[in-house]
Amino acid sequence: MPEAQTPLRSRSAAGTSGSRAWLGATDTITESTWVVPLASGLTTHSPSISTDGKVTTVWLKSGNAGGVYSATNHIKTAAGREDGCSLRVTIVDR
Repeated sequence: MPEAQTPLRSRSAAGTSGSRAWLGATDTITESTWVVPLASGLTTHSPSISTDGKVTTVWLKSGNAGGVYSATNHIKTAAGREDGCSLRVTIVDR
């Protein structure tokens, strides 16, 4: 089975679409939950929050070459806000 070679980072944390502005300079991510559909065959490994509390990361494993899957991240912040997003992943055989 192909294995993801690059970690996924949530838009909530990675700063695309103005997300860092949404998070704010003083707020930090305190909880991060990554989910993949059970039927996809993907599994999540080593989910983490960066030491500055601004980035979430997860590694994905398995899937079929050419398959397109989704991974969803839900975060909670120190200020009590919540956000979530889904990312599409295409598995490439290397």
